[in-house]
Amino acid sequence: MSPSLAVTLIWTSMAAASCWAEVAAVQVPVPAPAQTPASTSAPVYQHGEPPLQGLGGALDLITHKGKAFSLRDIQGAPALVFFGFTQCSNTCPLAMAQVKQLLTHFQSRKPPAVVFVTLDPLSDTPSALAQYLAPFDPRIVGLTGSPQQIEQATRRYGVTTQQSQAPLAHSSRWYLLDGRGQLARVYKIDTPASAMAQDIVRAQSQHLSSTLNAKLP
Repeated sequence: MSPSLAVTLIWTSMAAASCWAEVAAVQVPVPAPAQTPASTSAPVYQHGEPPLQGLGGALDLITHKGKAFSLRDIQGAPALVFFGFTQCSNTCPLAMAQVKQLLTHFQSRKPPAVVFVTLDPLSDTPSALAQYLAPFDPRIVGLTGSPQQIEQATRRYGVTTQQSQAPLAHSSRWYLLDGRGQLARVYKIDTPASAMAQDIVRAQSQHLSSTLNAKLP
C-alpha cells in the first residue's frame, strides 16, 4: 500500500468516527405522556359541615297559619330549617336576623324556603309563631305541633335541649335540605349569611341541572 493511500484511509476512518460521535450525542426529545386536565368543578357545599349519618327526615307539623305541613310542600328547591322558640332571647333572634340578611341575597332569584320549628309547642301556638316571625320576614314558615311531634322532630335532626333550664336551652344550627328534602348541610349559628347564601345558590344550580338531565331521553 502506498503511503498516500494509507494516509487517505486513516483520515476517512477518523472522519467517520467523528460523524458517529456527533450522531450519538444528539438527544431526540421524547414526548411527555399526556396529562388529564384537573377538574375545575368546585364542590357544591363549601361552608358548614356534613350532617351526621341518619339525621333528617319528616316534619309533619302545623304551620303558623294553622295548615298541615310536610316536606313535600317545599321539595323542588333547597330549604333552611331552624329549631327554636319565640321566648328565646339568645340565639333565636340572632338566627332570625341572620336569615333576614341571607334572603337579601336572593333579590333576583328564587329564595330558599325557610322553616322555623318551635321547641316549645305548649306556648308557641300558630298565632304566637305568626306574630313572632312577621317582623323578620313574612316568607318564614313557623311550625308547631304536639309535644310528642316536636320531640320526634328534634330527635330526627339531632337537636339537643335542656328542659330543666329556664329559659329553655337548646342547640342552635341551621339545617340545609336539598331539593329532594334530604339533609345536606349543617351550619353553626355564627356562619356568615353570605357564606350560606353561596352554598344555597350552588345547590339550586345543581338541583336544576339534575332535574334537566333526568328529563333528557
